[in-house]
Amino acid sequence: MDYRSDRRSWISSVSYLTVHYLYRAIANGSATGCALFSPTAAQQFAADFGAPDCSAATNQLNTKVTSPIKYAVTGTRSLDVYLGDTMTISSCEIKPGGGPSLGRFTLQRTGQDKWCISGHEKETC
Repeated sequence: MDYRSDRRSWISSVSYLTVHYLYRAIANGSATGCALFSPTAAQQFAADFGAPDCSAATNQLNTKVTSPIKYAVTGTRSLDVYLGDTMTISSCEIKPGGGPSLGRFTLQRTGQDKWCISGHEKETC
């Protein structure tokens, strides 16, 4: 499946769920989480994990998941409403279980009042 063709259905109107959906996709061995990124952020995410593209990065990360069930629920804890247009979510703060930490994400609110990942950087927790 070309993850970009179905991008609108993956982008969330709730900021923290955007990162949760990425963790869930990686837990399930799916590249659909790449649809959550802007093209530039997808390239940065891949580069940060030494992969040629986002799909390869998600496949590589999936092999490091030790508990798909725990990993898939990462990032579901926050019920905060964020009123700005840009925010960051740190994997160190959401503490993924059962797999690798994915780093710090910058999220940008889109014109459709949805959130996409507009930036990524590795971080050590």
